[in-house]
Amino acid sequence: MIKGLFWNVRGISKAPKLRRIRKLIQMHNLQFFAICEPWLEVDKAERYKYKLNFHGLVHNSVGSVWVFFKEPFSGLVIGESPQHVSVRLSHVHILGSQLVVSFVHVRCTPEERCELWDGLLRDNPSSDAWLVGGDFNVILDAEEKKGGRAFNPVEATKFRQFINEANL
Repeated sequence: MIKGLFWNVRGISKAPKLRRIRKLIQMHNLQFFAICEPWLEVDKAERYKYKLNFHGLVHNSVGSVWVFFKEPFSGLVIGESPQHVSVRLSHVHILGSQLVVSFVHVRCTPEERCELWDGLLRDNPSSDAWLVGGDFNVILDAEEKKGGRAFNPVEATKFRQFINEANL
């Protein structure tokens, strides 16, 4: 079983947050760990790869989503945007074992979400397993809503259309 975690960490540089991340990684024996909103320049990501005891690291071009992975996994970016990164994770000892994982941190405007849906559809693998997860900033049903802006049925419809088109 592959174990991974995605967290909208909202800043990684503070010691208490870093301790909590290390504890989660150890407690759950995570093989990959993705974060969004690290609130650091992407050139600092490599340092956190070592601090968290991972051997691999990929990220999107703007550095808003970082993905760490441990051996025997390798990761190859197959698509990215300011709102996501899609990674083909492979296990070196299991021939043909590949999983495409898309880590998402969606911006709040409907226009930016539509850009993301298009990017994810381009990354959709036709023959490999595909896992999509993250912070979508949109919900499918008004019953899921707790606080914040009012539920928007038009946004929910577009999200549902994306899910259906992507076969998720």
